[in-house]
Amino acid sequence: MSATWTDIQDTAPVSGDTLPATLLTPLPEAGVIAVEGPDATTFLHSQLTHDIEGMPEGSWRLAGWCNPKGRLLALFRVVRDGDQSFRLLCPGELVTGVMRRLQMFILRARVTLDDRSGEQLLLGLYGEEALDAATRELNTTLPEPSGTTHTHGATLLALAADRALLIAGPDRMKRLWLALHHLPVGDPQHWRLLQIRAGEPEIFQDSQDLFIPQMANLDVIDGLSFRKGCYPGQEVVARMHYLGRLKKRMFPISGTGLPPRPGTEVRDPADKRLGQVVVAESDGEDSFAGLAVLPLDHAEYGAALIEGKPITVGPLPEAAHPPSKGRG
Repeated sequence: MSATWTDIQDTAPVSGDTLPATLLTPLPEAGVIAVEGPDATTFLHSQLTHDIEGMPEGSWRLAGWCNPKGRLLALFRVVRDGDQSFRLLCPGELVTGVMRRLQMFILRARVTLDDRSGEQLLLGLYGEEALDAATRELNTTLPEPSGTTHTHGATLLALAADRALLIAGPDRMKRLWLALHHLPVGDPQHWRLLQIRAGEPEIFQDSQDLFIPQMANLDVIDGLSFRKGCYPGQEVVARMHYLGRLKKRMFPISGTGLPPRPGTEVRDPADKRLGQVVVAESDGEDSFAGLAVLPLDHAEYGAALIEGKPITVGPLPEAAHPPSKGRG
């Protein structure tokens, strides 16, 4: 029987109150879906929000999968391993439902879907020391952002200048862990907090069918292409883009107490719903950080509240600001 992270991890994670400068973060809750076959590229291109046909081998892209109304059902890191093979990385809780629904669209396409979550383990790498140690152990260099490296039975995904994902089978991951676990060890909550600070959304079961891609800033973080052909919900997404009717965006938030669950409502002092939480995680002993979809003019409604407690709403990413109106 293959080892799991429960079998491999032998080091307690650091305290969640502060993030050290470098971390190894086992991700036992991650899901991996293999999509393979002669029609894998065209199939994924027809389903996802990004240009899959234009992906070179040895790269990854963020891409959403929507319902016919343009609401996100899942958000994947799409890894292109070869001409006919891809992996979709997403929260493990989505894998069964996503595969069941994707299967409905295959029809006569020569495509297979396979849950590889138990066969491939994910390790998050954060900070220069962790990245250097991993690349040294793999005898490789860190690829450019959005690039991947396949070497010595492992795949390395560069997410940003200071973050990467390592994917390997259980036996290979166990050997890598033995070589790397002298570094500070984190847990999925640490990794989620890093993603939140980077403005990267996730979709979970509680937040499916809630947000169109632009509300989650996918057009800002390169998870959405307006130059590709049709996919489920594409008409709604394109209309929102070309007609300029987007009224909500994803903002950073912070507050005190336990982190709210995805989908939790954000309300104003008059108890009117402003928006909903995308993701949140503990950021100290009695505080949290998160991302929430809110109206662009949310400040006009007064304080933003979650379960009656005020939260702080941070600024939009610069690229997400609506274009300024020219003077007539």
